[in-house]
Amino acid sequence: MTTHHIGLAFDLLGDLFPDGTSKEVASYLNRKGPLPFALIVRDLNIPSINIARSLATLAIHDIIECYSDARADSKRILYAFNLKRTLFILHYSKCIHCARQLYGFDGELIIEELLLNGKQRMSTLLVKVYERLIKAGKDPQIHSLESIKESFKSLVSAQFLQRITINETKSNISGIVEENLTNIVQIPELTQEGWQYLISNQQEESNESSTKKFKSTIPIFGDEKIFWKVNFQRFFAYLRDQDLIQAFTNRIDQVKIFLFVYSIFLFFNIECW
Repeated sequence: MTTHHIGLAFDLLGDLFPDGTSKEVASYLNRKGPLPFALIVRDLNIPSINIARSLATLAIHDIIECYSDARADSKRILYAFNLKRTLFILHYSKCIHCARQLYGFDGELIIEELLLNGKQRMSTLLVKVYERLIKAGKDPQIHSLESIKESFKSLVSAQFLQRITINETKSNISGIVEENLTNIVQIPELTQEGWQYLISNQQEESNESSTKKFKSTIPIFGDEKIFWKVNFQRFFAYLRDQDLIQAFTNRIDQVKIFLFVYSIFLFFNIECW
């Protein structure tokens, strides 16, 4: 990566995370490489709680990668900056627009929520998207939890969303497993108690003030260890294919115009002859 790429990446970070700490932490890790939390706190003149929050936020977006120290006897967690992933922020608007074209307003908000807030569970995502739809004045009969779930399933089936499973380990960090293609399209079945909770709150949300929040006490949904994120490679492949189709279509149109003009030219030449 060139210095221009690095500068652009940190400009994007500053816009997406205006707290300032996230950008400074990422910049430090970009210069120093993978480091444990203690060394980051020691070298930066920032309160440790702010650094911890920034690392957690950036990790949810995959901008910071966390992994165990390679040494067998070490239990330290190292944090590394992912410059390539940071530059994906440039494509957020394209991904959101693509989801809107393919899956409507529900699909657009699902992708937007994941891009702006990072990995989330399906149950959490359904609630957030529904609340945004109600606040935007959308008809709850058209944009219901069921319709949002169907849009979510469509995005998963087309592999625009990637499933991530959290496995508990004995180390200081939970194991994060990105599902392979055989399991990537499987969405978790919510518990009956959890789904009924969402439906009942949907009805209350529709009948009362649009600013009302879902109840603070929530049941177990059954997807507590399953998270979802945007599959950028799938979006890039789709957008690339669309560009190729558009270029091919334009080329065909040019050939048609050329043949039309050439036929007129031949016609007048024959008439003159």
